[in-house]
Amino acid sequence: MIRVRTSRDPRGPIQNGFWGIKFLLLLGGWIGAFFIPHGSFGPVMMWIGMLGGMAFILVQLVLIVDFAHTWAETWQENYRSSADQNWFWALLSATVFFYICCIVGIGLCFGYYTGLHAGDCRLHEFFISFNMILCIVLSVVSVLPVVQEQQPNSGLLQASFVSLYIIYLTWSAMSNQPDKLCKPDISSWFGGKSSNATVSVGDSGDVKAIHIPDERPSMDAASIIGLIIWFACVLYSSIRSSSNYQAARLTMSDRVNLTEAEMTETGSSGTGTNQSNESDDDERDGVTYNWSLFHIMFGLATLYVMMTLTNWYSPGGIESISANMAAVWVKAISAWLCFGIYMWTLVAPVVLPDRDFSI
Repeated sequence: MIRVRTSRDPRGPIQNGFWGIKFLLLLGGWIGAFFIPHGSFGPVMMWIGMLGGMAFILVQLVLIVDFAHTWAETWQENYRSSADQNWFWALLSATVFFYICCIVGIGLCFGYYTGLHAGDCRLHEFFISFNMILCIVLSVVSVLPVVQEQQPNSGLLQASFVSLYIIYLTWSAMSNQPDKLCKPDISSWFGGKSSNATVSVGDSGDVKAIHIPDERPSMDAASIIGLIIWFACVLYSSIRSSSNYQAARLTMSDRVNLTEAEMTETGSSGTGTNQSNESDDDERDGVTYNWSLFHIMFGLATLYVMMTLTNWYSPGGIESISANMAAVWVKAISAWLCFGIYMWTLVAPVVLPDRDFSI
C-alpha cells in the first residue's frame, strides 16, 4: 500500500476487497499459532513486542497531548463566545480534579512502592520524585507570560491532564518491577491468591518441602487501565481523522458539488451499475487516509496489546515471569517523553516565532 494515492490504483482492490480470503487467512493464523513450537520464538517475539509497544506508546503520547490541547481550546472558545460561566466552572473543576488525582497518586506511590524502610527501593523513589518535579515544571511553564503571549489557550487544564498521565505511567512502570518487596500484592486486596512460595516445616523445625506456584502472565490493574487508554486513543484518532477529512471536504464544497453534478449527469445517461459503484467510492480522486501508515499503526497497536495482555511477559525468565525491568524502563522513559512532547508544544512557538504551528 506504499504510495497509493487513489482507489483507482491497481493495488486498491487489495485494500478494499478480497474479504473472504482475508478472513480465511485470519482464521488460519489463529489456528496456526497453536502449533508454533517452543524455542526461540517466544524471546524473539518478546523483543519485537517490546519495541513495537514502545513505538505505539510514542504515538499514544502524541494523541494524548493533542487531545489535551483540543479539549482545553474547545472549552475556552465556548466560554469566550458564549460568556457562559458554566464553561468557566467546568474548566476549573476539571483542572482541580486532575491535580487532586495527581497528588493522591503521588502519595499512594510513595506509600506503597517505596518499601517498608527508607532506601529500600531507591529507583522507585527516584521515579516518583523526578516525575513529580516534571509535573510542577510543565504546570509552571504552561502559564508563563511568554508562553501565554504565543498561545493564549495554553493553561493548567492541559498541564493537569498531562501530569496525571505521567503519574499513571510512573505507577505502571513500578507495577512491572520484578522485586516484589518494592510493590504491593494488589491481587490479594481483592481476594486473589498471592504468588509467593510456601514452605512446609516439620516438627523439628527442618524444611520438609517448598512449593513454588505455577506463575503465569496475568493482567493487573495497570494492564487493564492501559487497554482502556489504548482503546480511547484509537477511537480518538479515528474520530479526529474523520473530522479532519469532513472539514477538508467542506473547504472544497464547490469541487464536491461539481463532481456530484457530473456523476448525476453521467449516471442519467444509463451507464448502469459501474457508474453507481464509482459514485459510492469517495477515494477515486484521493485517499482519505494514508493506507500504508494505517497498517503500520495497527500493527504497532497489536504489538502493544500483545504485551499488555501478557503483562509485558518475559518468556524463559524465572525471576521475571509476571514483570521485567525492560518493561519498567519502557514506561519510565515514556513518561519523560510525554513531558518532552508537551513541553515542546509550549515552547516551540516561542523558540520558532516565524513558523506557523496553527495546523
